[in-house]
Amino acid sequence: MRLNFSLSKTLLLVLTSFSLITFTGCDDPEKKADEVFKKNGLNRLRTLNDAIQPGAIILVKNGKAVYADNILDYNDGNSELSIEIGDSNSVIANREPNSTMTSDIALNFLKTVLPVNITNKLKITSDVKIDQIFAKSRRIKIPILQAYLSKSKANFFKSSMFDFVESGRYTVYIAYETFQANKLKITSKSGSDISIGADIGKINPIVESSSAKFGWIKNSTSELVINGDNYYTFALKTAKLTCKRNTNSCSFDVTGFTPTGTLGEDKYANSPMGATVTDFRPIELSFDKP
Repeated sequence: MRLNFSLSKTLLLVLTSFSLITFTGCDDPEKKADEVFKKNGLNRLRTLNDAIQPGAIILVKNGKAVYADNILDYNDGNSELSIEIGDSNSVIANREPNSTMTSDIALNFLKTVLPVNITNKLKITSDVKIDQIFAKSRRIKIPILQAYLSKSKANFFKSSMFDFVESGRYTVYIAYETFQANKLKITSKSGSDISIGADIGKINPIVESSSAKFGWIKNSTSELVINGDNYYTFALKTAKLTCKRNTNSCSFDVTGFTPTGTLGEDKYANSPMGATVTDFRPIELSFDKP
């Protein structure tokens, strides 16, 4: 299996329209995070990982989602598989100047992007706003996926999908775009001290384990940055796959999703979870064998 990586023409920092919303003291960070992701057609991942890449197969049954490897893992051994993946860098910015939040809400909101428990490791002593989420977007274009599925080398994959749909009655989704983050910038309201007693320039560990390492550094009186050791996937854009054995074909369902932002090929944005195809509820992925 080989992934061919195609860089976008420029790797500029793009300010997307994925803006954070105004918080008040009584707001639920989970619900507010869901609103942000939903308006952009993104499915938030609840499980911190760096394994989910474009082409990830997600099987859904009875409201539960199972990770079923990547489309390029389905190989009969007779073909060398590759799909072109485009990379770009983004800064997901807070474009609402008054969207400050209390320290408790801020710490809980951070877990929706980098889901690690930092409550006892990071002491924020002022109202803050999350200025920037430094993200990496990776995408397989839908026309490229469709062209791949029309070729004979995709027959093993299609046969496997037929089996999933017919025997287990799974619904099949492909994550064609992933969003990963490893860095967040937080600033205090009105320039007040963001973390009293913390030394400027000192790196403070948040969590260190075999799976992830995070730390934070106070760059100035009013600014601190949370850094991870790697890019971790926090959101997906998924397309629903319809497969028919009698015609040996698979195609993508088109939705009427109308985004606020301009991320990806929105007409193929399907939500694996929720009451409707454009509900975009968070995904709790199981890694058990389907």
